[in-house]
Amino acid sequence: MSNGQQKALQNLEAFQVWQATQTHDDFQQIIVRGQLNRGEVAKAVGCGKSALTQNPALKKALALLEENLREKGVLPPLKQAVKDNIEKPKQLLTSV
Repeated sequence: MSNGQQKALQNLEAFQVWQATQTHDDFQQIIVRGQLNRGEVAKAVGCGKSALTQNPALKKALALLEENLREKGVLPPLKQAVKDNIEKPKQLLTSV
């Protein structure tokens, strides 16, 4: 296994440990704009914020956590427009 793959696995394991040790109140302390604050999650896990978007397994684990927190009422529900566009890449505006 390469060093990048090892680090990705370590970050995922650290996220899972962190997630298991948090209470609903802990999660509520880091909610920003209806989701968990990525900077605070990364700091708690000990990884960079980019790992939360670039590591597919970690990205999926975070999405599942937020989905579960929404089902339990800890996070607010997603609006339909957000649900429809959550997996679509953002379009970049270019000036001509």
